[in-house]
Amino acid sequence: MRIPNQIPTMPSRSISIPVGHTLILDATNQQANSHLQISQGLIRVSFCNRQFESTGDTPITIGFLQTGDQIPLNMLCNSSLHLEAIRITSLMTSSELVASNESIDLANWSASLLSIQHLPDSEQRLRALLKLLVLRLGQRKGNWYCLPMRLKHECLAEMVNHTRVTVSRHMARWRRQGLIDPGAAADGCLLLAPSLIDS
Repeated sequence: MRIPNQIPTMPSRSISIPVGHTLILDATNQQANSHLQISQGLIRVSFCNRQFESTGDTPITIGFLQTGDQIPLNMLCNSSLHLEAIRITSLMTSSELVASNESIDLANWSASLLSIQHLPDSEQRLRALLKLLVLRLGQRKGNWYCLPMRLKHECLAEMVNHTRVTVSRHMARWRRQGLIDPGAAADGCLLLAPSLIDS
């Protein structure tokens, strides 16, 4: 689902995105030297070049941002940004970039995702993606790594530059092998065995 793509122009105005909804930003939302601060939540950030939007191409994932991270709105010059809420997300407009020691910016995310797409085979790519997501967004929970989201196979396929069928095949095999806990779906988490992530 999409939320209307108008961002308030007043500083310190809060914007809320419900889980599963996407806020679309374009150049009309850009303000001089302004940023969006994530005051709470977790979002997947993807972009679409304006000249290709009419073709219906799937937006390209460039990273995930969480509480405390910021999005510079000067990225909107030639593209639109799609902010999909993985968790309930609140955004605030901000006039300056405030760097945090723990935040990972979109350039770093994009470089990591691009390097994964250049690994030689699909299983390596998917393992590397899951490891990246766990290291940056997950935590250890007993005998499992807990990733605080469940991404659709289409989304995983887009990030590793492979087909959904290939991703589904690997995920199904790992479930059969006990490397993914199928019982964690109810709380919206994905539980991954250390042997899948650490290898």
